[in-house]
Amino acid sequence: MKTCFRIVLAILITTLFCTAQTRGAEPEEPDADVPVIDSISPEWVPLGRNAEVVIRGKAFSIDRNRPTEVYVNKVPAAYSTVMSPNEIRAIVPGSETAGWVQVEVRNPDKQSATRNFHYGPIRKGIAGGMLERFTNFGGRFNLGGPTMYAILALSVLGLAWFIHCLIYLRPSRLVSESFTQQIVSLLGNGDFGEAQKVCEKDRSLLGRVVLAGIKRSGESPQKITETIEAAGAREAATLFQKVSYLSNVGVISPMLGLFGTVLGMIMVFDQFAQAEGPRQIMLARGVSLALYTTAFGLIVGIPAMCAYYYLRGRVIRIVVDIEEEAEEVVRALGARRS
Repeated sequence: MKTCFRIVLAILITTLFCTAQTRGAEPEEPDADVPVIDSISPEWVPLGRNAEVVIRGKAFSIDRNRPTEVYVNKVPAAYSTVMSPNEIRAIVPGSETAGWVQVEVRNPDKQSATRNFHYGPIRKGIAGGMLERFTNFGGRFNLGGPTMYAILALSVLGLAWFIHCLIYLRPSRLVSESFTQQIVSLLGNGDFGEAQKVCEKDRSLLGRVVLAGIKRSGESPQKITETIEAAGAREAATLFQKVSYLSNVGVISPMLGLFGTVLGMIMVFDQFAQAEGPRQIMLARGVSLALYTTAFGLIVGIPAMCAYYYLRGRVIRIVVDIEEEAEEVVRALGARRS
């Protein structure tokens, strides 16, 4: 009996010992205060100047008195602010040399995390470079706020209208020498009715101008000339009005950009008055973000004005051609009356 009791007791002791050993071998849970860097955007910054980066991760200290600090190759960042436990915005010092560096985030308890970061463009081939530039532009676009979307809408409308005007304002479509020769030939033969039918079927700008003169064919040459000039002035005004919409886009886009900048400056100075820490760097960052809308407005407005003046010159050439063709019709009508 004593032997059985000893055996059972030995088994129980052995079981308890093995259980304790197993629990001691289990991995410890990671410390919740250990920071983690998931990403740094953008992936690289241009050489030669300070640049803003966004560090995303976990467990960043949001204590205002003891926030998480950012280091680049053991050198403190020019400025950093902890937006949330998952995001830090920092200004990294500029470098004249391209290459990889180590970015470190360090909590007040000295717990830290590191991630590699690149100064200068990363060689990714043509497709990769274009995709990276597009991604960077998208990030800058969002920094401009809602005003950027209004400017973007204007740019799309302006581009669509420019293409429409390019197709519509073709000299071959609005002024045809063969049409003028046909009308002059019919008027020379005294066939005014057929000439009027030809003008009514023709939907060109010149056809409408000539039709107005033919309808006054029974009046004096002076009356006919005045009628054709008035019709030509109306058609020219219509053409100039059509291209003037591009001028509106060119004027309104920079104004919207300036409006967005003013709104951004108001928000920046409001935050600046309440902020703590290195205010000069914060102010410079806020002003740079606010100026994105002005830059984008100018990017849209300058090409729109260039397109307007180009189409305006085309309209002027078309109006001159119409005047020359209309003079031939007036001479044909005058010769027939004499």
